[in-house]
Amino acid sequence: MPTEPISSVCDFITDRSAAVEQAYQQIISQIKKVLKSLENPLMQTHIQIEHTDDFSHQFLSLIAFVKLSSDHQTIHFAIDLELSDYLGMQDYIKLNREIFRATMKEHTAIYIEDCLEEYQFWYSEFEEALAHTNAIITIEDPS
Repeated sequence: MPTEPISSVCDFITDRSAAVEQAYQQIISQIKKVLKSLENPLMQTHIQIEHTDDFSHQFLSLIAFVKLSSDHQTIHFAIDLELSDYLGMQDYIKLNREIFRATMKEHTAIYIEDCLEEYQFWYSEFEEALAHTNAIITIEDPS
């Protein structure tokens, strides 16, 4: 049974990690576009967290949570289900589509469609999210 050389496997993991990280950045960019379109400044606020203990990265807002795993192989995300009431169903669905589009095989050089994990929206308050982290935190003011 033929096996792949270790260097090929390592190259694949490195390439996949880069593709997943690029998709993560595209997802964050799409969420920021939605946030900028919201009228309420509090709804526009978001927090980016770089974890110093495991090198993962998180993006938190009142409408969405996205996390890039420490091995850069998985993107965890959750969108507030009540967001459809605030944004409207069309924009809510568009945001969901953009998240999945970033990992579609038609948009990436390497297959990463299996890197997404969807969760229920966890945090109703930034303070609650911050209480569960050991991190370097960047808070961007929308103004």
